Amino acid sequence: MICPNCKKKVSKSNRFCTHCGTKISTTREEGKYPNIPNKYRIEYVNVTNSNQNNQKEISHRISFWERIKSWRDHGNKRFLWAILIISFAFLAIYFEGDDGFIDIFDNDAKFGVVIGGFPEAKNPRIIDFEWEYNGLQYSIKTTLYKSIYDYYFSETEKDWLSTHTNELAFFDSFLEVSDKDNIIHTIAKDIVDQSHQNSLSEDQIAENIISFVQSIPYDSTRALMIEKTSNIEEMKPRHPYEVLYDNRGVCSGKSFLTVLLLEEVGFGSALFFYDLPGEMDHLAPAVKCAEEYSSFDSGYCHAEVSTEGFKIGILPEIEKENSIPVARFNADSFVEHQIQWVSDGSFTEPIHTPSQDFVEIKNPRIYSKRAGDIYNGIIQTKAILDRIEKIEGISHSLEIVVNSKKKKLPGLENQIKIYKKIADEAYDRHLVLGDRASYNEYSRLYNIADASINEYKQTIKSLDNSINEYNQNADEYNLLIEKVY
Repeated sequence: MICPNCKKKVSKSNRFCTHCGTKISTTREEGKYPNIPNKYRIEYVNVTNSNQNNQKEISHRISFWERIKSWRDHGNKRFLWAILIISFAFLAIYFEGDDGFIDIFDNDAKFGVVIGGFPEAKNPRIIDFEWEYNGLQYSIKTTLYKSIYDYYFSETEKDWLSTHTNELAFFDSFLEVSDKDNIIHTIAKDIVDQSHQNSLSEDQIAENIISFVQSIPYDSTRALMIEKTSNIEEMKPRHPYEVLYDNRGVCSGKSFLTVLLLEEVGFGSALFFYDLPGEMDHLAPAVKCAEEYSSFDSGYCHAEVSTEGFKIGILPEIEKENSIPVARFNADSFVEHQIQWVSDGSFTEPIHTPSQDFVEIKNPRIYSKRAGDIYNGIIQTKAILDRIEKIEGISHSLEIVVNSKKKKLPGLENQIKIYKKIADEAYDRHLVLGDRASYNEYSRLYNIADASINEYKQTIKSLDNSINEYNQNADEYNLLIEKVY
């Protein structure tokens, strides 16, 4: 080290010159020069401290980019590694696939799907939805896009594979909609606007939404495939956007769509998941309602949307053969049962609908509860259901009476034939004998035959009265059924 005063050499460890005693500074003055190589050092003359600091920051930036250029120009390995690392990080974020990365040379790779970002709307498809509610026709024409369809398919596929064993997370993942996707809002608004044009109440708007989803065709082919397959990927439900785009769905996808639409118009909702015998299960949406009228005392009313014909609060039964929900009460079982006596002595037979093998749904697990308004239409529906059940009980009793009276008819018919034959033979004898005794015998047998005929007629009359009462109940039953199915 050189002394600045006497210019003689001194040891680096000395703080004072051993020759002249001048203090030796071993550190540079802070704030005067930035810590950069000498060739980039800038002297600051007549510059304020704040501006001087800004100039230092510029100097640092200049030196950084100059260093980058130097690495590039001289083929520095660190520069090349940095570029490679940044490139792979970019690929990992934007082109993540099932195996870690999508092959960028694979023509089948879905570059239209931006993982983590909503795609541009491409490949439009116009769908016409038509349905009926309360005797009036409704329709919606909307445009959906294949690029968005692929986006939801990809996103829900990842969620399905990671959450299918966690029911709560699984259901919630299929109810997620991008902020940039307004299809649920658009459809809900169309339903509400058309409902207001027909002066529907708020409860009726909820029912109209249920009718809309019910009108979307049930995908029996997919339902059968899900039931038969053991491939977990093939069991993946459909996102509501996929259901709308395909214009078909099974219980799961249609239930997700219903919950989102109900939430959009302000009704509370949830999902009911039912375990059924064997490999069967069933999913249905539910609308928030008063607990005293709710399904299973849950505070929610079951809303069946797999197929048409169910009002909110009506529980279906599931056909074992094809897993399709069916009406709990079958109007076809209450057709005309009138049995009438005809001239040739024969009777018209009652028509019976054969019972099918059904599974009763009960004790659902409740998921994805959403706050909102209460549906009050269930109060009227419950009153109708109570009346239907009462009529069903009366009709069942009447059917027993009808069948009992009907069973008496063959015996009475045979009795009439026997007494009539005996009376005819007595009459023939009287014609031969012509005496009072033969006449009295014929008269006695005739009265017995006539009494048998009168008993038969009275039985027929009583039977007809019971059948008329039965059919009156059946007519009321069928009118009520139309109100709830």
